[in-house]
Amino acid sequence: EIEGQHKAILVLKENLEAARRRIELEQKKVEIEELKVQLGEEKRIDYVESQIALAQNRIKVFQTISQLYSMEIAFMNLCGMGEPSSSGRHLIEGSGL
Repeated sequence: EIEGQHKAILVLKENLEAARRRIELEQKKVEIEELKVQLGEEKRIDYVESQIALAQNRIKVFQTISQLYSMEIAFMNLCGMGEPSSSGRHLIEGSGL
């Protein structure tokens, strides 16, 4: 069970990093669409939809961080190490949000 949980944590960390990269790309897309709206090349609705997608991706990152933290606590308990003292701050601070 320890090995399976460890693998699940590693996969979740990879997913978190991918989600962070998606946010970076979404942010760039929002910035480009904002300029296009200002130039009259795009409708404001497209810009708003991009902002919504960015917000949804940020929510997913926070949900993944929460899930990852819970899994890490369960893993530490399974290994007999007790709960961490940092309270997941390393995950949140590294989220880039």
